[in-house]
Amino acid sequence: MGDLMRRALSWGIVSSLLLPILALVVIGLGALLAALGDTVGARFCGRIALLAAVAWLLAVVATAVLAGIAGILPTMVDSRTLHAKEAIQILEENFGDRVF
Repeated sequence: MGDLMRRALSWGIVSSLLLPILALVVIGLGALLAALGDTVGARFCGRIALLAAVAWLLAVVATAVLAGIAGILPTMVDSRTLHAKEAIQILEENFGDRVF
């Protein structure tokens, strides 16, 4: 897998994790501003939160598409069991370096 694809996948994962936090912080700030009577600031924070939420949705979709193109990520694997080791080995034999 190319270095560019790995970098894009890493940024997609980080964005998918951090953007919802940013949206919630901005929503909280907007609520605080609304409680203080600053309706313009609260409306601005609402729009920024909406923008962060849309960016988060795009990051999640892009990450899913990149992961589908880039390779296979085995999940829910208990590497201590023989069955899991055999399953990972079969994946690596068939898909090679596309298995993360």
